[in-house]
Amino acid sequence: EEDGGETPEPTDAITFIGLPAEYTNPATNGDEVKVTMNATNGIKNIFVNISSENAGFNEMLSGLNFDKEFDLVNPSAEVKGNLIGLGLIQEGVSIEGKTTYIFDVTGFMEPLEKTSSGLNTFSIRVVDLKDNEASGDLRITVVK
Repeated sequence: EEDGGETPEPTDAITFIGLPAEYTNPATNGDEVKVTMNATNGIKNIFVNISSENAGFNEMLSGLNFDKEFDLVNPSAEVKGNLIGLGLIQEGVSIEGKTTYIFDVTGFMEPLEKTSSGLNTFSIRVVDLKDNEASGDLRITVVK
């Protein structure tokens, strides 16, 4: 029987490979730290919020304007240059509408280990073009 309503979205509209995940000293151990995001309806936003137990690392985040949630798909001007400089996004390459995106923070792990100790959390929330959401945490522990 047709009720005229919208078909509910499948729960797997957005999936992750590598999230949630936990790493300890990934740069020292030579671990790749990547999250693959798959959105069957296309990506609208990738929100990232980085938090740390370490005051020095929080200062570095503030200097990069990464001390508050930012959107990899539509970054503010103050964040965009730093994202490009760290290789987290590419100049002139749009993420919006893509069905797969790899968030590779491997290159960010060495400076993280140099400036931090304790737990550092990258909370990632993906929104697709139909406003479905999925999220998870990438936890990086630095032991010195």
